[in-house]
Amino acid sequence: MNGKTYVLDIVSLKATDNLQEQWSMTTKVALLEEVEKLRKALQIAEENTMTDVKQKSFQEELCSLINYHSRENGSDTPDFLLAEYLNDCLAVFDRVTRKRTEWYSPEKENTAGLNEPVRDFRNQDWEQ
Repeated sequence: MNGKTYVLDIVSLKATDNLQEQWSMTTKVALLEEVEKLRKALQIAEENTMTDVKQKSFQEELCSLINYHSRENGSDTPDFLLAEYLNDCLAVFDRVTRKRTEWYSPEKENTAGLNEPVRDFRNQDWEQ
């Protein structure tokens, strides 16, 4: 092997190493870019899913739940009507609970009559 061939072999090996290194770096960069694109796509999909879930109202979710468990079959009432009814029941219960809290509130000045018997308004003959 003469000196020229030896130098060319070394240059050739170095060039090959450089190409492999460059290809490796290019591949790594491309892979990292693809991973970043996938991460962003997943994040967007996740955000869209959360937005869809948030936009779905309680009544719609209740309707889906009633339908999923076929609870409308007992009364042969459409699931959306049952969901509306139950949602309204909760609203009335919330209102009554607030009124009860106001009634028993310690800030209320006139607490007289709290221990009085409940009057039956169906019969107008209660004690005065």
